[in-house]
Amino acid sequence: GQQPQSATVRKQPPGFEYIGPERAGGYAHIPEGMVMMNNPGVNYYPSPLLQPQTPYYPKNAPSPLIPSNKVYNFPGPKKEPQSATMNTFPIMKSSKEAKTTPANENLEKEDRITDYIKVLEEISDFQEKLDFMTGKLSEMLFTQVGSRFVQKFLSEELENHKEDSTQFASFIIQEIGEEIHELMVDKYGNYFFQELIVRCKNDQRLEILNLIQDNFIQICTNKNGTHTVQKLIDMIDTVEEEKALYSCFKDQVVKLSMDSQGTHVMQKYVMVLEEK
Repeated sequence: GQQPQSATVRKQPPGFEYIGPERAGGYAHIPEGMVMMNNPGVNYYPSPLLQPQTPYYPKNAPSPLIPSNKVYNFPGPKKEPQSATMNTFPIMKSSKEAKTTPANENLEKEDRITDYIKVLEEISDFQEKLDFMTGKLSEMLFTQVGSRFVQKFLSEELENHKEDSTQFASFIIQEIGEEIHELMVDKYGNYFFQELIVRCKNDQRLEILNLIQDNFIQICTNKNGTHTVQKLIDMIDTVEEEKALYSCFKDQVVKLSMDSQGTHVMQKYVMVLEEK
């Protein structure tokens, strides 16, 4: 019979001596005492196959690492290529160069009004207080702290001094003048106006009606103004005032009746007429 052929070990090419066992030859080519493991930290023997190699690309194939110059025409509007731009941030300005913001203006205004109030609290004479408030009252009434102070002054200090109260009402009307319609719709000033109108005499209310005649409809349709007008209607008690109020409506009864704020003014007006 034929003799069994012994297993032969093929000679490996250079660089393959220590790359894993061969099926037939086992570990014949591994030096004695060397342990091969899949760990570069244990008896690592560098192999040429593990070195960085130049990537292979088929012939005439464009390299993915090199941008292609080929232009593809797609249907639709053509757009110019956009170049990458760096995000730029505004340069911070110094406090002297920075513009004054509305918030800063309000803070400065409140500080100024607070200083006014401190001075007024130290003045005991009524006429001296009026002299100090001349030119400053309009600014005070359009701020929260100023409006509260003047309300307190009107309702507490002048409560038992009707002559001074009447004089103060005339002083206010004179100081504010045509801006009184702005006071009636202001979020702070409207509260003061409601305190003021209660202490006004007939001729003073008539003067107010004449001052707000051109802006009456706008006041009635304002969420703050509707309350001031209703308070004014409550206080009217002379024929001259009724005529002045009637002329303020200017045939805008339907418009006011359909407005969410103006309808309350009309209801108050009808109610007062029925009572009288």
